[in-house]
Order: sequence, then C-alpha cells, then structure tokens
Amino acid sequence: DEGLPAVIKNHPAAQWEVAKWTPEVVEKKVGMLRNVYVGEDEVFLYYHDDKDLSNVLRQHEARGWQPQYDLQNMSTVNFFSQCRQLSESSEAAASLARSPSSGNPFYYYYSGDLDVWDDDLDEVGDLRFEEAPITRDVPVEEARQLFGIPDELRNARAKIQEQIVWLGCDNVTASPHYDTVHNFFYQIHGFKTFVIFPPKAHLGLHMHPKSHPSWTQARVTHLDNVDITKFPLFPTIEQGFEVELQAGQVLYLPPFWFHRVKAGGQSISLALWTDSNMVPLIQEAFASIVPFEADWSPKLKWVATGKYVFLLAYYFASSSLHGARRLLHYLPSSRYTYLCPPPGLAIQVLAAATGGG
Repeated sequence: DEGLPAVIKNHPAAQWEVAKWTPEVVEKKVGMLRNVYVGEDEVFLYYHDDKDLSNVLRQHEARGWQPQYDLQNMSTVNFFSQCRQLSESSEAAASLARSPSSGNPFYYYYSGDLDVWDDDLDEVGDLRFEEAPITRDVPVEEARQLFGIPDELRNARAKIQEQIVWLGCDNVTASPHYDTVHNFFYQIHGFKTFVIFPPKAHLGLHMHPKSHPSWTQARVTHLDNVDITKFPLFPTIEQGFEVELQAGQVLYLPPFWFHRVKAGGQSISLALWTDSNMVPLIQEAFASIVPFEADWSPKLKWVATGKYVFLLAYYFASSSLHGARRLLHYLPSSRYTYLCPPPGLAIQVLAAATGGG
C-alpha cells in the first residue's frame, strides 16, 4: 500500500468510449441526476448522516454543525445549464438562481456510482434516452486489468473496484480529504487542480474524528485562507504540491493521501477505486469492543472514558516511538476539543459515540 501519486499520460483508457464524454453527450445519454449537491460555497464538505454524532451535532445549529448544501434531483440539461451560466460573464451571472439569505450564486456538484445510471437515472418523465447503457462506455474487465490491484497483491477481503462519476461546475471544490482506496482518477472533460498532502499531514489539517459526519475530511477547508488561531497546527505541515490534471490524463492517488480538488470549467471525471489492503485491518480495529457496559449511563461512560484514555495515554507516553508521543500530545487538540463547548454537549457526544443515546 506504499506509493506516491503519479500522473499517467497516453494510457489505453483514452481509447474507451467514455473518453468522448462531453456535457452534450451526457445530456443525451443520461436524463436525471439524483442527489446533486447545491450550495452557496464553492467548497463542498461532505456530511454523512449515518455517523454516530449526526443527530447530536444537528441540535447545535449555533456551532455550524449542519450540512452546507442541499440535495436536489435535476435533469442533466438543467445541471449543465446552471454550470454554463456560472462560467459566463458577470452580467449573465446576475440572472443565476441566488440564495435569498446571502445573494450568492448556487454551486452544483454531483458524484455517483456509474452502475446506477442505467437503473434509475435515464428517465425524465415518459422520455427515455439512448437504449445502449452508458456503463458500456467503460469496459469493466479492461478497467480492472488496467487500473485494478492484482489479486496476488490484494487482500481477499478488499473490494475489487468501484466506478464513480464526478460532474462539477467551474471552481467547484472538494475540500481536503483522504480516501481508503487506490484511486485512479480519470479526467475526461475540462480540467481539475489537485493540492496533495502526504498522510503525515493529518495533524496539521485538523481532521474530524471518526464519529463525526465529516469523517475522513479536514476541518481546514479553505487552503487559501487558513485561520491559524483556529488551526494552529496547519503551519507545521509541508506545503501541498499542486497537480493540474488535463482532459485525457489519469492521476493515481495512493490510499490515505490528502487531496483538495478544484474543477476548471465544466468538469467530467471518472474515479476507479480499489480498496487498500489496510481497509480490513482498520475495520477490525474499529470493531474492537470498548470496555463499557451496555447499561451504564452517559455520565458514567464519560467518567470511564477519562480512565480509559488515561491508561492509553500512559501506555503511549512510555513508548520509545517519537511519533506515538507526538500523536498523543496533539490529537486531542487537533480533533476533539472543538466538540466540547457548549456546556453539556460533551456528554451527548460521548453518549452518541458509545451507543448511550
């Protein structure tokens, strides 16, 4: 699972039918897009409602723990029409749909599994689009051979591959995050600018903890304007390196490498994912039983957590590994202390994270 990012040029995928995708082609082949991200900020931070802390954090609107976007269903024609307007001159942009609260234009972003497009995304009312499934534009077996991880190098429990389509308007940005997969990112139309950090940058990016709805994503969302008082560890990491991925090129991103992705123009991309061998090991670690009793009250769990963390801290503090001691010193301030206020939230957070309600 060790490796470095790399740009791949002149690859066989350039001969696939998918290489011909443009907004006009997608409009012709795909009718509807379900769950399009629509927000006032061009930087999107994913918010997963199935995480343990989702309900608790939604109750504290004053602290901003809310999804910064809405999910809407819209036709591909409407999606790219909004993107075209957003890219035009300021005079034309004045006619865009705008937020009543701020007057800012809305930004549009879509990601979805290519496999579902043939199932329920090719209809608009009674109108059906081309009979040939759009998934045929990506030869699955050839994709696995070209971008998959060989069986002899892959953990048997790791999923072989997923194919994720990304559509975005000009300047739409995915905030810094990491994936647990081997990611072969194929830029089909437009271009994208990546800012990439190695896994060791996790403390400086102030990651959300595992139970948070924005887990795997950095709290540092806007790299061009970082508040050092809020994110004091950010200056400790090396500057990320930038890659401008042009149409027809593939970027390989190893597992756990952080990347911020910004679209240039109307962008169409395809990500080919294969799970890392580390994924099953991580799942086993997270499935380990925390030594709490099911009938303990949230307050008792809070006290027990203090004891439990103290014992872990004592163990790591005695470690001869400098990295372990550094992690122990900075991890609470980097990932957890911002969750504690206002009063009473800490106990609710603990209860949610440990199954106490």
